[in-house]
Amino acid sequence: MTLLAVLLVGGCEQCEDLGIGPDDDDEDPVEDVASAQVSSNQSGTVTTPGGAKITVPIYAVPLTPTGTNGTMNFSIEQTTSSSFPTPSGETLRSNVYRFGPEGFVFAAPVRVTIPVPNAATSDVVSIFRVDPTTGAAIRYPGEYDPQAKTVSAMTTSLSIWGATTRPTANTANGAIRLVNTSSNYWLSACVDQYTLTYPAADPNPQFGMASSAPAGSIGWNSSIVWGLPQGTYRVCCQMATAGTVSTPPGQPVSWLVNNVNVSQASVYPNYVMSATISYGAPPIGATAGPCACTPVPTPSVGTGQVQVTLTWFSQQAVDLDLYVTDPSGATVSYERPTVASGGSLDRDNQCSNYQNGRPENVFWSTAPTGQYVVTVKWFSGCSSSITSMPFTVRVVNKSQATTYNGTVSASSSSVEVTRFTVR
Repeated sequence: MTLLAVLLVGGCEQCEDLGIGPDDDDEDPVEDVASAQVSSNQSGTVTTPGGAKITVPIYAVPLTPTGTNGTMNFSIEQTTSSSFPTPSGETLRSNVYRFGPEGFVFAAPVRVTIPVPNAATSDVVSIFRVDPTTGAAIRYPGEYDPQAKTVSAMTTSLSIWGATTRPTANTANGAIRLVNTSSNYWLSACVDQYTLTYPAADPNPQFGMASSAPAGSIGWNSSIVWGLPQGTYRVCCQMATAGTVSTPPGQPVSWLVNNVNVSQASVYPNYVMSATISYGAPPIGATAGPCACTPVPTPSVGTGQVQVTLTWFSQQAVDLDLYVTDPSGATVSYERPTVASGGSLDRDNQCSNYQNGRPENVFWSTAPTGQYVVTVKWFSGCSSSITSMPFTVRVVNKSQATTYNGTVSASSSSVEVTRFTVR
């Protein structure tokens, strides 16, 4: 199933004086945006007019805490180049995009795609994700399509992404091919152990997770290129039966593949696959359960006509709180998790159960018309020395998503982030 992209719109009354606003650094508004909902038992594609894309396989959206199908609003918002810390030796060659939702780990990798219209054939094209905790741009295994002029990567979490180029060199990323010849299993792989040939060329490597569809799946590849820095790897593979609209996927089994040697640079125009990993069924000796390098998915939260999500990233515990006031004047927060209009808070990231990046979420399945007010409050530093915290708030208003940046501190106590109207 392919979902239609929806242009994002949004505004923020009283934001200019507070230094809060959509992620556009006060430059002219950018329009290369899109959003759409995808549920656990669906697959979907969200594409902007400029060609940025999120491709979501079936059951990538995690189930809810009660085990039912979840629904997520996927969004793409073009931001400015100042949002992307271009690494030394790299040249930014793309628009910079905030892919959402942030703060969630998906149950299967999704694929992000960025257009790179100005890449030269003599350059190595790379894709980077900004680590929301450290602010550093981290290279991800990418696949460059010279005909489409795009670069893609598989990932289990979203944030800000951009594409770069650098001169071709022997230290360039290599690649292997992951081939699935089964007709009813998904094949996934992640790096369990590694030794890099050129560690200085990629001092903080992120390998992501590769996933190939059952052979013959419409719209999904069963043979994929998995970009990896040159080196020797122990790869963990896992297989699980593919789910359907009415049936979740089966439980995975996993096994290790030793001594996968990525020994050659793999760059356009002469792509070289150093190795191929190919399976049509789990081998004898595979063990029940997923690979240890498979991230644990974050259960889906509630969504509807209105969804407001607060996210902040800190390795030390900090307790912020989300307040959303509905048109009647009733406010949803941890103090009042539900209100008569149908608004509900279904996730609260506290000192006692703190997880870095775990969002707080308020939603209305059916939202009353009128104006809503979003406020973020400082509750506690949780015994840390932190006295202020940057945050993002993403507002989904009838499938149209807008992300706002802000900072709240112990001294300021609270910040009004935005006001928006449901019509």
